[in-house]
Amino acid sequence: LPGSATMDIKVMACFFLVFFVRRCKSDCPDYVTEYDQDGVDYEPITNIGSWEECGLMCASDKECRIWQWAPPNANHSYRGSCFKLYNNKIGEHYNEDWISGDEHCYSHC
Repeated sequence: LPGSATMDIKVMACFFLVFFVRRCKSDCPDYVTEYDQDGVDYEPITNIGSWEECGLMCASDKECRIWQWAPPNANHSYRGSCFKLYNNKIGEHYNEDWISGDEHCYSHC
């Protein structure tokens, strides 16, 4: 049926746009935010090559809400490490040595 194929294409296009807009936010990623961990020691995942890889790791973990990654030029010992955080009510502060995002942030648009 010709009308049915057109409807399928429209539905697929709407789904794509909703998904695309959902993960493509102007503040994704945040290049200057570090999240406080409320005294909880999360183990770093080391040797992560990019913030996109860190973001994908968070997106694939149903419980992950926020991630933060230390780029190779960071001025601390966590360079190349990713932290997956499971509480979205965490304090945050300005820090140029971290790149961060929520579970939907894992790619530039």
